[in-house]
Amino acid sequence: MSILNIGSLNLDIVYRVSCLPLAGETVKALNKSIYLGGKGLNQSVAIAMAGGDVKHFGVISSDDEWIISKLLKCGVDCNFISKTQQADTGQAIIFVAENGDNSIVLLSGANHFLKESELEAALDEFSNSDWLLTQNETNAAEYGIELARNRGLSIAYSAAPFDLQKLLPILPKIDLLSVNEIEYEQLIAAIGDIHCLPKNQALLITKGASGAEYIKDDARINVDAYAANAVDTTGAGDTFLGYFLAMLDVGKEIEDCMKFASIAAGLQVMKQGASNSIPSIEQVKIHFEG
Repeated sequence: MSILNIGSLNLDIVYRVSCLPLAGETVKALNKSIYLGGKGLNQSVAIAMAGGDVKHFGVISSDDEWIISKLLKCGVDCNFISKTQQADTGQAIIFVAENGDNSIVLLSGANHFLKESELEAALDEFSNSDWLLTQNETNAAEYGIELARNRGLSIAYSAAPFDLQKLLPILPKIDLLSVNEIEYEQLIAAIGDIHCLPKNQALLITKGASGAEYIKDDARINVDAYAANAVDTTGAGDTFLGYFLAMLDVGKEIEDCMKFASIAAGLQVMKQGASNSIPSIEQVKIHFEG
């Protein structure tokens, strides 16, 4: 199985603060760091670090070709990443508190310059045994889902940043929907009940320190969060989803997919940064088998 990820590619500009600012409040930054990020990029790196076959479809600024070199070192196939001179690479302005909590402001930039014709050509290389993964940070998610569904691919959708108006029309076309607790509550408030979700659709709910839950029809599987001293929770949910899909790819049972993903996310939050903190499959196996 191969995974085509229609995903964002961002520069994460991280300000560390003692506590997150309230509305109208000014706080002093303790320091500043710049990392590679974006939900799409993080998920591609997580899949690759877990040993999965992932091809990333996205756009960066022509000035930032070094991003491709970094991704290649992680094992991400970058043949479908294009460059533009019309926009800056996407950016995320991230505030990280001392307890690991974060708040994020996004600048889409080049992430909204994906071309439908290039996506059509990319999907020509995939079959109905493959997956399409996408999020809500680019201009091509809905079109990609429509194309992939018509070609028989399975579809995983990370519903963030959460946009109910975009989600509801494509909901019946999704095989695996990934949300966090807040997004889940917003979804249920809109549809009324979890049983209103399409039949045979899998729902993956990440709950931070409370673990995660997998729901498909009447089946529910819960996993505890891996015990970790969280330094920075940015990218934890992306790490979980990426590892989950990669483990699903190699035929692991859902419960084991959840356990691998939980360990990976737990290890990831113990370091600063998002994609640069995602552990290798070898590191995760040590804790899985320990």
